[in-house]
Amino acid sequence: MREDIPEKYRQSDDWLDETGPDQHVVVSSRARLARNLSKIPFATHARKEELEEVAKIVQKTIKNLPTISLFNSIDLHEISALERRYLKESHIISAEMEKGDIHRIVYVRPDYRISIMVNEEDHLRIQGIVSGFRLSEVFQDILNIDMELMDTLPTAFSDQYGYLTACPTNLGTGLRVSVMLHLPGLALTRKIEDMVQMIQPSGVTVRGFYGENSEYFGDFFQISNEISLGKTEEEIVNLLLSVIRSIIEREEKARETLFLDRVASIEDTIWRAYGLLSQARLIDTQEAMKLLSRIRLGIDRGYFKTLDHARLSRLMIGIQPAHLEYHEKCDPDSEARDVSRAALLRNIFTMPGSTN
Repeated sequence: MREDIPEKYRQSDDWLDETGPDQHVVVSSRARLARNLSKIPFATHARKEELEEVAKIVQKTIKNLPTISLFNSIDLHEISALERRYLKESHIISAEMEKGDIHRIVYVRPDYRISIMVNEEDHLRIQGIVSGFRLSEVFQDILNIDMELMDTLPTAFSDQYGYLTACPTNLGTGLRVSVMLHLPGLALTRKIEDMVQMIQPSGVTVRGFYGENSEYFGDFFQISNEISLGKTEEEIVNLLLSVIRSIIEREEKARETLFLDRVASIEDTIWRAYGLLSQARLIDTQEAMKLLSRIRLGIDRGYFKTLDHARLSRLMIGIQPAHLEYHEKCDPDSEARDVSRAALLRNIFTMPGSTN
């Protein structure tokens, strides 16, 4: 990273450098808990002074908690729109928090693996993200933080319904767990719809690269639980673990079939992607993600010596618009970004040793 990037953002993508189980299919695992303070309207209906009260209560509480007091705080109303988009692309804040309204704060652990959003849709959203298939691990991380906070904060809780949340789908445990999957095998064999139909009755849903209401990029799909009411945290986590294992098995079989029955065609797709990435002068985000999806499939076959899944995951974030504007200092004009993105990708894919 360049030296002029603020210190507080230097590590925002470091979780991408880790390795994790089943990383050939699972890009990342995430968990999030929604919590609200009692006797204060949900953030979506609260007045400015009520949002300010929430922010002050949380700040005072965090200062007195040994672990969470080490978190860095970022007032989203005081940073630029570019910085907010940067944090969203890094999966530190949500699209809702990106708006940067007053009294919206995010607390982030120094390693950026855990963050706490204050005054998003709910008063608090405690979330964690790790690379690979480590759903139980990341859930335990945020549960530890939640227990520390809830022991002190007055929480909106009902003996009948559980934790009270702004959105009914989060009512109960307030838990949303999700896994980002790379499914080129199922996509190329046209079995994505079959997969969706298989998992939907289980109470899970399929979302895009940045979660709810976001686009599907390059055969990347986010699978998460749909509701939390009537289930324990353990049941929700175990449900998603079971569903994801089933999808991984289907994806591995689909890839096997592709490289047995259509090896020339698939290799041609992978190397054409490499050709475009190493030569293009203009490339938008969607096309780049599609091409990188093919490269990711080639990494599993050992086609690219200097690339691994962790480095490619970082590259997928690095080509997003705000990251390009921040690191490459390109103009916010879409064509300027597309030129900068193409130059960045050419530099990566024309390096000596980038192929076998």
